[in-house]
Amino acid sequence: MDMEALKQFDIQDTSYQNLPIEQLIYTYLDTRDKVLFGWLCRFPNELTVWAYNHYDNLTPIHQLRFCRLLLHNRYHPKVAGLIVIILDGNTDEAIINALTPKPWVLKHKKVKYSYVYDLQGVASNAEYGLSFEIDDNFCPVVGEYEKSLGLTKKLWKRQYKLFCREYHKRINHYFKMMIRCEYIEYSDFVDKLHNDGFFAKIAHGLVFGVYVDNSLVDLVVVHDGVLCDIDNNPFDMSILENKQLAIVHPKSLPKKYDFLRYTSLIQPFSQLDRNIYSISSIDRTTGAVSRYIGTRIDKATMRQNSKGFGMIRQTQDSIYTKFDNIIARYTFSNIEIDGTVTLDKIIFYKSDNMVYLGLLPLFEKSQSCEPSAVPLSIFSEMLRVVGG
Repeated sequence: MDMEALKQFDIQDTSYQNLPIEQLIYTYLDTRDKVLFGWLCRFPNELTVWAYNHYDNLTPIHQLRFCRLLLHNRYHPKVAGLIVIILDGNTDEAIINALTPKPWVLKHKKVKYSYVYDLQGVASNAEYGLSFEIDDNFCPVVGEYEKSLGLTKKLWKRQYKLFCREYHKRINHYFKMMIRCEYIEYSDFVDKLHNDGFFAKIAHGLVFGVYVDNSLVDLVVVHDGVLCDIDNNPFDMSILENKQLAIVHPKSLPKKYDFLRYTSLIQPFSQLDRNIYSISSIDRTTGAVSRYIGTRIDKATMRQNSKGFGMIRQTQDSIYTKFDNIIARYTFSNIEIDGTVTLDKIIFYKSDNMVYLGLLPLFEKSQSCEPSAVPLSIFSEMLRVVGG
């Protein structure tokens, strides 16, 4: 198969399917054709099987090119295991670099925010002289492009997208604080309310719990910058000295406050108006959640339900997500062509007890934990991934 014939193939062309995978791999290693590279990346299982039999016989330059194929599929469980084997004891810097994602690919570093909020919720960027607002429904306001700013319309749109991304990243931070029930000291709360423009804006839509010794004793809301009770009456702040506040999760609400879940309170994210799930007696007995056996759901729906909560990953027989040190594994008995799976059980693990092969979690070799060992708010959110 010469180079001219190879260029005639389109990535969607079924002609590739008529050729053995070994021939395609050797052709790519000789030609480094980009179209063929994209096609081979679709077959991580075949690449892994081939590598176990032929990788050691490749020339150093061919090994380097093959490693770039593996790096592209590094999140596939079989490829992840193969990468661990290749790197084990390998001293070739070129191979190590080829199998190591670059810093700009990992994107784990915290990025400094470009937009600063004033106490009215207006975000501004000093570098470009731009400003965007958050309306009363906690939605970013697009505004109109102004040529006088000295920016092209394309750059203006790019900055607006950056502003929206930063805004949702900040919102997601407080959303996770709600799930974790992270406490804020009263003095820090007041400081944020008066100095942090973003917090001052969204605080008007959130309900905060007052905690003493990790127990909820009262609820407060922010009204016109003043702490009030749930009836909007001024709250006696003297009792808050040496107390802690937290964005309350509906799972923690006592029954007498259930009516709050049905109010028309506008919030920056769905704090109170969300489905909550509890641990049943069957869950405690079996050590896993079996209420969704036979439920058909696709990965896109699960990803949408877990938005802002955690990443959705998939192995050969299960889908899993992680929040803090808790991992929920959604096992399935059947998977269809369109990605729809038939669920079996939901099993929980603690990351401290997990066994990994490279990036791949080995659930069969790891000790699961009881549903009762999972914090109630995290348990509820992990079931929302399926139940919505």
